[in-house]
Amino acid sequence: MFEEFDNHGKGAEQNDFANEDDSWHDEVDALRLICRQNGIDALVERSRSGRGAHVWIFFRKPVEASTARNFGFLLLDKGSASINLKSFRYYDRMYPSQDVANTIGNLIAWGRLLHTSKLAEEEIEQFISKWQSELLIQNI
Repeated sequence: MFEEFDNHGKGAEQNDFANEDDSWHDEVDALRLICRQNGIDALVERSRSGRGAHVWIFFRKPVEASTARNFGFLLLDKGSASINLKSFRYYDRMYPSQDVANTIGNLIAWGRLLHTSKLAEEEIEQFISKWQSELLIQNI
């Protein structure tokens, strides 16, 4: 799963479709913190523009895209709640970007990937259940 923090908002095309300042760092750090607090190994890479980041979380085995997306959206909700944000301003998109695909997806060629722990589907489901309950309680 891949979360992108490159602001592609209106007018961003003036600046190579990227963030205009460094305040996106706080949002990426919040997501990294919520991952760390839950024992999730997330890798962060700087985007090609240098003015944004990509947060990668890997699974042990293929999971349904809808499960990965549900997990990712709940992770964002937990991260924004942890730093008192209504939403991530710089968050742009998630991969997988749809629930069904007919290709293998993005190829990742990082040596660090070999040493990155990957989530089992059972762990993903446990996080989804836990976070849905916690967010429901917060919104009551």
